[in-house]
Amino acid sequence: MFGYDEIIRGYERYVMDGSFGWKLNASIRYHLIDKSDLQLKFFPGVNYKVLPINLYIEGYVDGGRVSYDYPHPSNHLVNTFLYSAGLGLNALIYNDRVLRLEYSVNNLQEDGFFVHFKKAI
Repeated sequence: MFGYDEIIRGYERYVMDGSFGWKLNASIRYHLIDKSDLQLKFFPGVNYKVLPINLYIEGYVDGGRVSYDYPHPSNHLVNTFLYSAGLGLNALIYNDRVLRLEYSVNNLQEDGFFVHFKKAI
């Protein structure tokens, strides 16, 4: 359920397997920088001489639960409500790539700095 393609931010180190699960995400973002025409004169490629980049600061809260009737003893996060909160800096590059730098604290009182890079859509 969580730990593969779907995550609760702050639990990137864990995998939670189960038969049913749900997740809630809430975030607020503020647009810091809009540089839609940043010129890269030193770059040899014709198509990539202009770098559109947007920066956002973000505050977020995530929560969720994975249910399983017969959990493995090592899968101790199953059948409990999981939640986390944190701050992040998101960079939207070339209008379809997102670089996320995030600091999260989860309900196990573990904190960490996490880097995610993915396609926006």
